[in-house]
Amino acid sequence: MSENPFRIGVHVSGRYFTDRADEVKRLRRAMREPTRLLVLGPRRMGKSSAIAVAAEGARRDAILVVRADLSTASTLVDVANRLLASLSAQREPSWLARLAGSLAPTVSLTMDPVTGTPRIVFGAETRSAPAARQRRSLEEVIAALAGEAAGGGRVAVVLDEFQAIVRLGGEEAEWHLRDLMQRHAEVSFICAGSEVSLVHEMLGEHRAFFRTFELLHVGPVEPEHLARWIDARLGGAGVESDGAGEELVDLAGPRTQDILQVARHVYVRGLARGSVSAADVRPALLDVVREEDHVIRTVWSDLTVNQQNVLRAVASGAEQIFSAAVRSRFGLPTSSTVAAAVAALEKRGILVREADGSVRFDNPFLRRWVEREAGGDVLPVEMPQD
Repeated sequence: MSENPFRIGVHVSGRYFTDRADEVKRLRRAMREPTRLLVLGPRRMGKSSAIAVAAEGARRDAILVVRADLSTASTLVDVANRLLASLSAQREPSWLARLAGSLAPTVSLTMDPVTGTPRIVFGAETRSAPAARQRRSLEEVIAALAGEAAGGGRVAVVLDEFQAIVRLGGEEAEWHLRDLMQRHAEVSFICAGSEVSLVHEMLGEHRAFFRTFELLHVGPVEPEHLARWIDARLGGAGVESDGAGEELVDLAGPRTQDILQVARHVYVRGLARGSVSAADVRPALLDVVREEDHVIRTVWSDLTVNQQNVLRAVASGAEQIFSAAVRSRFGLPTSSTVAAAVAALEKRGILVREADGSVRFDNPFLRRWVEREAGGDVLPVEMPQD
């Protein structure tokens, strides 16, 4: 089988990356000229890949770009270690040895078990140290990077899913990070956040990051451009497309990763005959739903009955989910019951609220699963007879 022309689940660049020229240009400028930039947008929209492409260009310009993903970190020490791991991958062993010596005895120079290359790391005991010591580990790493910048280098620190700093250390960690940003003005800080409502809270007047950042919003790729690019990628891989790109964007959008996840299945479906059409997109989307069935069932079984019924209502296309008619149809006793269920589903990232106050599924595959597996539990609305 030929190589699939679409990739997901990793930071992509080169021929696997499209558009975002303005965003990449802005990011490269932020990495080159010390600033505080917040990249804001929903998950799976392509923020991380845009940052990765910008970082590739910045490194060609001799800019040191170190990056840490906070979303899977458990402690502030994990954040410090991830920055050190990114740094270790870009510096010679002798340079790393000098840095390790300056941070001793809290860190050691070891060998990465996966790559076999030298890596600086804080000891395991630091992860269970008091909060103040953990904050100091991050402070020591940023100070070391600032020293590199003060010596004439250009340094950019990228903190992906930076809103997780609240989970790792509360508002005290927020204020500490802001202090580090202000103290080391020679270092660029590019933060990315996808939990938009939480990030907006962090930017509030009485929170640490009030008026701290310049903002860069990342929304959907322009639909026509993305459709053309998908068709071109399919054609370049030996599968001619007759309208598949446009249908993909329409059915699986607006998140770029969701669209490309279905596109991967469209490509596989078209390999044998060397072509695909718009009619192949819906079956490919259902391929993804079947592929994710086990994970979705686990999520579904963890929901309350009221939350499940709210999802049934939203999946059905009901526009007034608080109305008496919708509540009666879907077994939702009161408006407050609906409000509580929606709030819980929003908190879990299952539903997202639109600007007009309506709610929709964050994940198009979960919506299709609910339609197929749980929608039949509710009788359809009876149409009036002529």
